[in-house]
Amino acid sequence: MQKKRWLLALGCVCLLTLWISPAAADVDADIDQIFRRAQTVGGAVLVARHGELVYERYYGFANVKEQKPVHHNTYFRAASVTKFISGIGAMRLIEDGLLDLDQDIGLMLGMDIRNPRHRDTPVTLRQLMTHTSGVNDNTGYTHARGTLRAFLEENPRRYFSSREPGKTFVYSNFGAGIVGALMEAASGQSVNAYMAEHVFAPMGIDAAYSASLLRSPYDVPCQYEGTRVDISARRALSAAYEDWSDPNRHYRTTIGALWIRPRDLLDLMSLMCMGGELNGVRLLEPETVALMIAPQSGVGSVTGRTHYGLMTARVDSILPGVTLYGHQGSSSGFITSAYFDPETGYAFVLMTNGASQRQDRRIHMLARRLITYTYPMVVGN
Repeated sequence: MQKKRWLLALGCVCLLTLWISPAAADVDADIDQIFRRAQTVGGAVLVARHGELVYERYYGFANVKEQKPVHHNTYFRAASVTKFISGIGAMRLIEDGLLDLDQDIGLMLGMDIRNPRHRDTPVTLRQLMTHTSGVNDNTGYTHARGTLRAFLEENPRRYFSSREPGKTFVYSNFGAGIVGALMEAASGQSVNAYMAEHVFAPMGIDAAYSASLLRSPYDVPCQYEGTRVDISARRALSAAYEDWSDPNRHYRTTIGALWIRPRDLLDLMSLMCMGGELNGVRLLEPETVALMIAPQSGVGSVTGRTHYGLMTARVDSILPGVTLYGHQGSSSGFITSAYFDPETGYAFVLMTNGASQRQDRRIHMLARRLITYTYPMVVGN
């Protein structure tokens, strides 16, 4: 294998030694070239195997005007990777018996929530987590000041598609946001408070669903669209967060609001790769992780076909013969990707504050190139 040839040639005894050897400069140069090719403003790529950090590279600027570089303490917005990380919290609530994958969500929220075209088919958490609920993502809900009750109980014909719940995969940000509302209804806490107590704190992770709640405001970067500042660090830090439970109004949090450092995100991916436990901390049982990444077609209240697990994308179009699990995300001008392969122990994180959003087969090209480069380097051919 390529990895073994490198280790023998350099006389190394472990992978970590490889990255402080002269060959590391060649790897860094290659990685930087991949970043430049994608017009990356600032970014980070990290790779682990079996829970151990193997390689990390920080590139570019957190603030171009101030020439402030990206470094290991820089936070990034996770975009839709938020959905996957929030899914870990939802699965904890399921383990604790506080959420049910196949129960009518209207019962959990105290509302009458039914697609008016399919009144006999309940809408469930499993459907929301697999993007098969039929909740319409093209209705302007993100700009509305309404409530879930107003949307789904009082005006359901607008906010549901014609598809029967559970039958058809159609990616829905709104549906993923409702998962957060259910988490608040079940826990009695805000999403941020629940995740901080039950997911982040046990792992020693500093992350939050609003930049204003992070420990180190200085390390929040600007977000760029091309060369233009799209959202300044000051603006991100000024955004308010309602840190209490209000399921009727908090239906956007778990869509893409999480801020997290790359090393912390890598730890979460490694934990999932290792069956729900890392460094002596267990967040999920192995069978729960297995359920989360398993295809849900024909399972429970999902009666149709979906390539998704529970809040988990299953990607087999990057590496031949390899299925990666996790999520990608983008917003304005930046992208984020986080994937793992439990078969080999490989975990991957890419975070940026501005980069090309070009895709190939629905995967961001920047992530595709970095995974294609790092996977054989770490795992072997």
